[in-house]
Amino acid sequence: MGRSAADCRLLLAAMAHRDPRHPLSLDPDAALRMPPQPVDLATLRVAVSEDLGFAPVSRAVRAAFRERIRALAAAFPHCEDAAPDMTDADRAFYVLRGVGFVADHKPNCADNPGAFGPTITDELDRAATPTLDDVGWAERRRTELLAESQAFFESHDLLITPAAS
Repeated sequence: MGRSAADCRLLLAAMAHRDPRHPLSLDPDAALRMPPQPVDLATLRVAVSEDLGFAPVSRAVRAAFRERIRALAAAFPHCEDAAPDMTDADRAFYVLRGVGFVADHKPNCADNPGAFGPTITDELDRAATPTLDDVGWAERRRTELLAESQAFFESHDLLITPAAS
């Protein structure tokens, strides 16, 4: 994605924009287009999590992550194992993902049976199971997850995790 955090920030600034076709899109923060300011790593309150409490990773990824964190820990005097409460994040995600697949693909699949691959048809089959109560629960849980994450970042500046789902 980039050779540095500044490169990645530039990429994000180039990609981020408000989309008038999407009712929830926002204008990006103008600060995103400014050069990043240097940060004293010793002042950062850092959390690390191998799996956010719900996202399994392989033994190999876990071992590599622990090794990297041991190497980085000295740069962060305020470093702890911590993560926002992500209980049921995966369950909420799959329910809401199903709603998105129904909105995005069901009409086309109905008009063109067999024209879509197994990922879309499997997701549409899975989306037929949840009830409106499940969707309501998932929307509520997503809002709670956002609030819990925002509260977490009031006491942490940075969360380091493996780059794996």
